Amino acid sequence: MKLPELAIQQRSFTWMIIIFLTIFGVRAYMTMPRTENPEVTVPGSSVIVVMPGASPVDMEKMVALPLEETLNELEDIDRISSEVRDGIAIVAVEFESQADPDEKYNEVVRQVNSIRSTLPTEIVQLETWQWSITDMNMMQLALISDSEPYEELEAIAEQLRKRVEKIRSIRKVSYYGLPTQALTYPVLASIDNNPACKNF
Repeated sequence: MKLPELAIQQRSFTWMIIIFLTIFGVRAYMTMPRTENPEVTVPGSSVIVVMPGASPVDMEKMVALPLEETLNELEDIDRISSEVRDGIAIVAVEFESQADPDEKYNEVVRQVNSIRSTLPTEIVQLETWQWSITDMNMMQLALISDSEPYEELEAIAEQLRKRVEKIRSIRKVSYYGLPTQALTYPVLASIDNNPACKNF
């Protein structure tokens, strides 16, 4: 007797098997462990360099190209890409999927540090970021002015950061590129003609 004939003759039993498998499948799907944002580490890093006042041509020649050359010495590279704008350069290096993310990140940091002294002294910020699947979607905004002081640009950037942080889907907002502030105090020296002071 063939299986289709047996299934037709034993209709009640066949329906019980179908209902049982359906219930079991639905239950397995509902209890399956899952997460909205699974933790996945991507083997890649980005080097962000900020040099206010530099043109895209200068950023490419003095910053992006040297970084690309030193990072190209690493192994297991899938691709290297660069993006340059006024005062900022971003060099991204992506490794093969089988590479160890933490090990490759440490190698990128070492390579960048090895040429740090040869890069322009006008650089105000140089950061190396390790890629994370939760940080891949990003948007960058630039505040540029030929006349406004840095204090005004910083105040505008802080206001913008607070407004953007209120958006629920935004995880992190930060700004950079401002030069370090320094205060200079004049020191006044006087010579007292009092003989007592001279003998002292």
